[in-house]
Amino acid sequence: DNNSDVPGNVTNAFLLESELTLHDTHTFLGRAEWVQKDELFDSGPLIGRTFSVGKLSLGYIYDIPIADHLKLGFGGVGSAYALPGDVRDAYGTPLSAMLFARLKLK
Repeated sequence: DNNSDVPGNVTNAFLLESELTLHDTHTFLGRAEWVQKDELFDSGPLIGRTFSVGKLSLGYIYDIPIADHLKLGFGGVGSAYALPGDVRDAYGTPLSAMLFARLKLK
């Protein structure tokens, strides 16, 4: 019997996100997430257990006007994670970073 069309367990999540733009050039970003995950392990004694995982991301974008209604932005985002002990033992204490460029229509 194929149950691939049956959704998984229902879990909870919370997200708070905001940005602040100064002088139409500098944008500061913030995002906080808290989620319950039950698919972090595919084998072993922790398979199917639900864990609470948190993530905090902070970022910055610098926008440069390149045409009347177009800006080129350069930015970066860094993230830190809050993991329970069992998950941290398996995954470590991850940090992540991303650098990017964007085109923004205004």
